[in-house]
Amino acid sequence: MNLIYPSKNEIMSFFKTHSGGYIKTIRVCELMIAHDHNNIQPEEIQHIKGFLHQLKSEGFLLIENEGGDSYHEGFSSTPDRIDKFLSKDKQQDFTDLTKRTFEELEEIVRRNDNPDIKTSLHNRALLELELREKRSLRLLLKSDQNTTERGKTIKNRFKTDDVFLESRTQGDDHHFILGRRNGDTQKAHVIVDRENGSIRLEDGRQEPTEIVPLIETTITFADGRKVLSTRGILKETPTKNDDSVGLAIEFEKLELNPGSRTNDGVMDNFTITVHFLIKNHSSKKITLKNTYSSLQVPDGYTASQFGNSIKSQEDIAREDFISRTVQYSLSLAGRHSGGANSQNPIWEASKAKVLADIASLKFLLRLASESISLAGSSKIDMTFDITESILPNIKV
Repeated sequence: MNLIYPSKNEIMSFFKTHSGGYIKTIRVCELMIAHDHNNIQPEEIQHIKGFLHQLKSEGFLLIENEGGDSYHEGFSSTPDRIDKFLSKDKQQDFTDLTKRTFEELEEIVRRNDNPDIKTSLHNRALLELELREKRSLRLLLKSDQNTTERGKTIKNRFKTDDVFLESRTQGDDHHFILGRRNGDTQKAHVIVDRENGSIRLEDGRQEPTEIVPLIETTITFADGRKVLSTRGILKETPTKNDDSVGLAIEFEKLELNPGSRTNDGVMDNFTITVHFLIKNHSSKKITLKNTYSSLQVPDGYTASQFGNSIKSQEDIAREDFISRTVQYSLSLAGRHSGGANSQNPIWEASKAKVLADIASLKFLLRLASESISLAGSSKIDMTFDITESILPNIKV
C-alpha cells in the first residue's frame, strides 16, 4: 500500500471547497485519503495534523478548543490573502524544482511510482528536462544561482574530541575551516572548486597538514571513472565494487512559517520544516532504522517537534536516496504559561534574552540514523547549523 502525503497546497485547497461547522483531523484524513485506501496509517494522520497546526498558527484556520483537533471548515483569513499564499507556494515549488540537478530531475521521472512524488512534480520535471535540453545547463544553473541563491550559504559541522571541521558551500566553491578545539585561534581555510576539483588555501592561512594529513576530492565521470585530486595531483582510481555500507545525510533546505511578533519586533512563535536527504552510496540495499532528529535552540526559545515523514524502518535501494522532512514549532519561553504579555515575567525575560544575544544566537539540527545490510551496520550522526536560515526572521 502506497502512503499518501498531501502537500500544504492540497490541504489549503481542501478547506477552500468545504464550509460549515468544525471538522476533526481524522475526518480530514478520511476525506483526503480514504478514497485511495481504507486503512489510514498513523504516518498519514501525523503528516496532515502537522500542516493543520501550521495553518492554525498562521491564522488561516480556526480551532474549536485550544489544544483540540477540530478545525473550522473554512478560512479565518481573507480570500485575497489565501489566493496570494497559494500563488506564492506554487511559484516556490517551481523555483525549488529548477534548482535540482539534471540527474535528480531524471530520477524524479524514473521513480514516479514513489508515493512521495506527486504527479504534478513528475510533469514539471519532464518540462524542466525538456527546457534544459534546449538551453545550456550551465547557463541555466548560473542564472538560477544569480536570482535565487545569491548570498545563501549552507553550513555543515563535524567535530571530534580534538579538532573541528566546518563545511560551507558558496557558489561553485566548497570551503573547509579546520582547527583544534583547545582554544587555539589559528585555523586552516581550504577551498575546493566543485567544478574542477582543485584545492587551494585561503591567503595567509596556516597549512592544514598538522591537523589533517591529506585532503582530496573525487571527480566522477559519466562512464563511472573516478579521478582523485590532492592539491594539484590528479590520479585515476580503479573502479571497484564497494559493498560496504555507505550512509550519508544531507541538509536540503528549510522552510520557515512566521507566526506572531512582540511589540519589539521579536518573533514570538513560528514553525520550520527541514528537508533532508538520506543517501545510500553502497552497491547493496540497506535497511534504515532508528532515524531521528533533535533541534537545539538558543536560550529564550523552546521547541517541540509536531510532524515528520520519517518511518520507523525503511529500505533504500543501492546507490539510491530518500527525501524526508521534520517539523518543529518554536516560541519564546513562557508563551504558553499565562500568555504572551507584560504580566508574564518568564516571557518578558525570554524576550530580553533574545534581544541581548541576537548576534550570537545558534540553531542546530541533529540528524542521526543506523543502517543495516549484508556488509554490516553503520551509524551516522550529523549536526547542521541552520542559523542563517532562521536568524534574519527573528527581529524586524
